[in-house]
Amino acid sequence: MMHGVLKLHLPARVPSDGARQLARYVMRAHGGDLAAAARAITARSFTRALGAEPVEAVTLQRMIDGEIVPGLRVGTAMHLLFGVAARAFQRPAAGWWLAADADQRAAA
Repeated sequence: MMHGVLKLHLPARVPSDGARQLARYVMRAHGGDLAAAARAITARSFTRALGAEPVEAVTLQRMIDGEIVPGLRVGTAMHLLFGVAARAFQRPAAGWWLAADADQRAAA
């Protein structure tokens, strides 16, 4: 398990809308600290009580990079924490990194 601060790195291309929403969550809720975001997602994970492995900061970075998509346990925790749906990791990005969602822009 990694300790300390692992800062978010944003690739030049936004790989998916799920990656974009995850990056926004890491920046807004944890100031770009992937380790803190990983701890929050692990704490919210419904299988944590069953002794499942914690979510690693490196895993979140790989999701943001578009290398992997979340499985059921992590996907459910992310949905409960900040509302991203698993299918968002299969959709093209709805905007640039950290851009407001379309419904938030319409409300402004």
